[in-house]
Amino acid sequence: MPTIVRNLAALPLILCCGGDTSPRGQGGEAPQNIPILDEYSVQVTGLLGRTFFTHPGLGFPGSLAVAGRALVVADELGDTPLFVVDRATRAIISRLGRRGDGPGEFRTVWSLTTSRDRPSEVWAFDAGLLRLTPIRLSDAGGDTASVQAERSFQLTPKVQVLQVASLGSGRFIAHALLPDGQFLVFDTTGRVLEKLGPPPPEIEGVPAVVRAQAYRGAFTLKPDASRMALALRHGGQATIFDSSGQPVQVVQTPFRFSPKFGVKDTRAGPWLTLGADTRMGYLAIASSTNFLFALFSGRTIAGFPRREYYGDYVHVFTWDGKLHAVLKLQAEAVDIAVDETGTVLYASATDPEPSVYEYFLDAALRKN
Repeated sequence: MPTIVRNLAALPLILCCGGDTSPRGQGGEAPQNIPILDEYSVQVTGLLGRTFFTHPGLGFPGSLAVAGRALVVADELGDTPLFVVDRATRAIISRLGRRGDGPGEFRTVWSLTTSRDRPSEVWAFDAGLLRLTPIRLSDAGGDTASVQAERSFQLTPKVQVLQVASLGSGRFIAHALLPDGQFLVFDTTGRVLEKLGPPPPEIEGVPAVVRAQAYRGAFTLKPDASRMALALRHGGQATIFDSSGQPVQVVQTPFRFSPKFGVKDTRAGPWLTLGADTRMGYLAIASSTNFLFALFSGRTIAGFPRREYYGDYVHVFTWDGKLHAVLKLQAEAVDIAVDETGTVLYASATDPEPSVYEYFLDAALRKN
C-alpha cells in the first residue's frame, strides 16, 4: 500500500530548492529518546470498531464529513476524489469527481465541511486549486449526490489554506499559514473579509513564515460556531478560541511539548524543516456540542518512519479545555469525524486495506 506524506503542500519547495538547512530556531524541546508517547496517567478506553466502508477503488481515505444520513469520504490517491456513503446501509450513494483542474474536477481534497446553511450540503476544499466546491445531497440526506461545479469558487489572495469550516450565511472560516494571524474569514466570492487570531509565537531568529508552518494545526468549529479549537500538528498543545479568534482557554493536553524544527534557506525564502527527532502531535480534530475529539500521534519521525502521520489515540476534551477521556482506536487513523450527536466516530485508515472505520462512543464517554 503506498504511503502518502499528508503535508503535501510543503513538498514542492522543500524538494526542489537547495540551501542551508542548519536549525536556526527551535520551537521548544520534545521528550527525548521515546519513539511514541503512549504512557497515560489516566485510564485509556479501548474501542472496537467495524469496517464501515471500503472499496477496490479507494486509494487513501482522508478527510471525512457527516451530512445527515451520509458520510462524504475524500480519497487522496484513487481515481475517484469523493465517495458519498449511506451511514445506515453503508452502501455507496455516489462516486463524484475526477482528477484534474477543470469544473467538477479535483487535485487533492484536503478538507470537507458540512454547510450550516444546508445540512445536506458539503463543501470540498481543494488545496492544490485553492477552490471550494459544493456537494449537494438530496434533502433526505441520501439517495443522490452531485457536484455543483457552477457554484465553486477560488480563494483570493492565494495563501496556503489548510482547513475550511462553514460559518453559514455564505461565509467560511479557514485555518491558514499567516504571518500575522491564524484564521481567515471569506465569502463565496473568495474574497477575504477579515483575519482572526494572534500570530504564531515569536521565536528569536525564526522568520514569521516558518513560525506559521511550525505552529499549524488541526482545526474545528463548534456546531453553534461560538468556539473553535486548534490542536498543533507538530506539538502537544491545543487552544480554544472565541468566535472573534481570541484565545479563551488553553487545553489540558496529556503531553505538552512544543514544535521542534529547523529553518531551511531556499530560493523561495526560508522554509520549515523537520528532523528525525521531530515528534508529531495532533493530526485531526472533530467536535460536537459537548466535546472535542483530537487524533493524536505522539510519534517521532525516527521511531515511526513514514508512519509518523498516523495515530491510534483520540483525546476527548470538554469545551472548557478539560481532558474527559483517552480512547484507543482499533486501527491507526489519519483523519476523523463525528456525527451530530458526538456518539459515533468515523476514522480514515489504510491498514490492512484503505477503509473507514466506525466506532460507537456512548459507553466510553459515559464511563468517564
